[in-house]
Amino acid sequence: MAHSGPGISKGGDITGVTAGVGLSGGGDSSGVTLTLDLSELSAVVPTSGDWFGTLDSDGANEQLTTTDALATLFAGTGLTAASAVIGVDASQTQITAVGTIATGTWEGTTVAVDQGGTGATSLTNLITLATHTTGDYVQNITAGTGLTSTGATSGENIAHSLSVDASQTQITGVGTITTGTWTGTAVASAYLDADTAHLSTTQTFSGAKTFSSSVDHTLDAHFDSSPADETVSGITATFTAGETLVRGEVVYFKAGDSKMWKAVATAAGTMPVAAMAAADISADATGKFLLYGFLADNGTFPAYTVGGDLYAPEAETVSQNVPEQTAPDTDGDFVQLLGYAVTANSVFFNPDQTVIEHA
Repeated sequence: MAHSGPGISKGGDITGVTAGVGLSGGGDSSGVTLTLDLSELSAVVPTSGDWFGTLDSDGANEQLTTTDALATLFAGTGLTAASAVIGVDASQTQITAVGTIATGTWEGTTVAVDQGGTGATSLTNLITLATHTTGDYVQNITAGTGLTSTGATSGENIAHSLSVDASQTQITGVGTITTGTWTGTAVASAYLDADTAHLSTTQTFSGAKTFSSSVDHTLDAHFDSSPADETVSGITATFTAGETLVRGEVVYFKAGDSKMWKAVATAAGTMPVAAMAAADISADATGKFLLYGFLADNGTFPAYTVGGDLYAPEAETVSQNVPEQTAPDTDGDFVQLLGYAVTANSVFFNPDQTVIEHA
């Protein structure tokens, strides 16, 4: 049995209904239309646990969700969601496993870095890259020629240092040195004295060497007492020969022309002996003269008695004005001791400037 009353008509149609808050519309026997006006609803802030009506992606099903579920959906990598609140993941406040950092990346003031790699969640290790100190993040330091590198490999927190390679403090196997005064092939292995800039070990220099400044000897200046044939070991100087001279001949210095001439014990004007020719020298040519030291010449010197004294010659021996081992004994001769014979054909030349006239 069907009933009818106010707002109800046969067939289930609703009529005569008044719309409530947020609703508007009406109808007749053909149907009812209601419209929801959202502005009429109360304004509230959603909180944890509130519910929302949703429609699925294909528009076929109505469904419910909560504020907490939406927060979890929106929290991506590096973010966390709890009680509908999205926050930053604390572990993202440090740099870990950074790999290779290119030059200039960290220029500036401070950078938050977990130096120890412990996974700390607080910014406790700050590095000021303007001034590098022990513990700074140092990467890719390569030691060049003459340097050695100390510390761990790149990409680690290290106390890195560079030092001079100890082998670079010496000259080894340099061959020919052409800079400055060390020309030749003299240096095989020698350490340099940093204070006085000299070679601290014994060296042999081939050929003549010229030093542009004075040479100071704090110890001995060593001469070879047995030089090779036709060589000298001692103090020499360069002069001009007044006449042709051969090695071993003794000479005097002539004031009139500033040249070296043969010295003869029988003539006052040719005495005293000042030097000994250290090489064969042509007339009016410059050459080396021995002032003090040792000279050997198998072809010039006669067979001297070893250890016997040498004197200025009274005459030439086989056309050579070499020292004699017999002192001049003729009245008017001049006696000057010149040194002694080291071997039959080598002498130690040390002319005594005291000259005695024989009477």
